[in-house]
Amino acid sequence: MVVPGSYTANVTILSTTANLDNTRFGEVDPSDWTTITLTGGTPAQDAFFNNSSDPGSNPLVRYAMVAYLVSQYRVSAGANAANDELQEAIWTLMDPAGETINIAGYPSDVSSDLLAAENWYLGISQNTSNLNAFLMDFEVVSDASMTTRNSQGVGVGGFQEQIVETPEPRAIWMLIGLFGLATVLLRRSRAKSSSLEQA
Repeated sequence: MVVPGSYTANVTILSTTANLDNTRFGEVDPSDWTTITLTGGTPAQDAFFNNSSDPGSNPLVRYAMVAYLVSQYRVSAGANAANDELQEAIWTLMDPAGETINIAGYPSDVSSDLLAAENWYLGISQNTSNLNAFLMDFEVVSDASMTTRNSQGVGVGGFQEQIVETPEPRAIWMLIGLFGLATVLLRRSRAKSSSLEQA
């Protein structure tokens, strides 16, 4: 992506029933992901990602886990080892077989991040309302010019897909409230200045 520029994107708001047709990985078959082997993981923990009948191989669940990992970023810390490992864990999750990504610049073992995402999902998925309350703050931004999906169901071409955490409604209301307060204070200040000038 070149900035400034003009791009057309599809935006998918995440939820437990989100339609992923316009996302890059939404149509990957559960059996078509690259095998994930966690360092020190149990067979059951590995199977969560690799067994097509387990939740972790479902594209919607993978997007949910990516949202969780995005929520763990510490943007203020910039490029550091923890943030780099989160990015590598995301790439590892979203890696269909036959499309293996080149992450040579990120040689970390991301097993702990993947296991954290798995444990988070297994814990929160017991309460669909809580899961949806979390997911509704995330949007998948996908290039609208992606071409026909390949044999693994992956959308091809365009800019790199992004998962964006959107402001919570209360944060928006807080900003509106602060803007309103600033407007009132500005008007009072102008009125006071005007009355001093007249005196």
